[in-house]
Amino acid sequence: MAGRKPNSRSSIYLGKDGKWHGWVTMGVKDDGTPDRRHRKGKTEAIVTARVQQLEKQRDSGKIDKAGTKVPTVAQWIRTYLDEIAPMRVS
Repeated sequence: MAGRKPNSRSSIYLGKDGKWHGWVTMGVKDDGTPDRRHRKGKTEAIVTARVQQLEKQRDSGKIDKAGTKVPTVAQWIRTYLDEIAPMRVS
């Protein structure tokens, strides 16, 4: 029987839903809990590639903060109109 994997090691497994799942530890959140990111796909190869991509981002230090989401177009337009455009008017 295999022993437990060390901390910060990624895991890939076939779930009960028939899809492959991968979890990558990216670091620690501001509240002290582990920042674990999830990827899923139809095949093990797809999930392995996605996990490796996350690991590469983590190792290079180019990761987004946990919980950071890209703004929607509506949110970005509102930010532009309220904050950026007034600065451009002389």
